[in-house]
Amino acid sequence: MKRVLISTVALAALLATPAAALVNSAPLPAEGITPAEMVNLLAQHHTAPKLTQGSDGRPIINGRTADVGFNFGFGDGRAAGVGFDVSFDGCKGDHCRDVFFKAGWSNAKGDAKLTAEKINQWNAENKFLHAYVLNNTLWVEMDARIARGATANVEEYIELWKQQLHQFKSFMEL
Repeated sequence: MKRVLISTVALAALLATPAAALVNSAPLPAEGITPAEMVNLLAQHHTAPKLTQGSDGRPIINGRTADVGFNFGFGDGRAAGVGFDVSFDGCKGDHCRDVFFKAGWSNAKGDAKLTAEKINQWNAENKFLHAYVLNNTLWVEMDARIARGATANVEEYIELWKQQLHQFKSFMEL
C-alpha cells in the first residue's frame, strides 16, 4: 500500500510539470524585458517569433504555435498553428514591464457556434485568457506583468498562453 501511495504521488508530481521544461532562469530588472529577449524566449518554446514594428513604431512580435507536438494532458495534443502577436507596454528605453499576448480569428460573426453565451461561458470559467468579438473578429488576450521577476516567470506565461490557446480553440470548436 505504501508503494502505491508513493508511486501515485510521484506520478502526480510528474504530470504537474509543464509540457516543456523551462529553458533558463535569469533575473529580470525592475524595468522588465526587452523585445529581443522575449523573441529569444519565444523561440526556445517553439513559437516561430519575428520581431516587427507596429504602425505606431512600437515593437510587436508575430508568433505561431507549432502545428504538432504539444501535449497539455488533454485533447488530441495539438495547438494547431495559431498565429498570435506579443506587444509591450510600460517601456523605459528598451525594457518593458508588461507583455500582451493576442490572437484573432476573422469572420467570426457568421459562425453559428460562436455565440455570446459561449464566449461568456469561456470568460466566466477561465481567468487568464479573455475572449471577445470586435469588428467581426473573435479575439483572445492574455496580459502579463513581468517586471522584477525572472525569465522563468516569462517562460511560464509563454507555456500558459500556448495551453490556453489550445483549450480555447477546442472549446470554441475552431
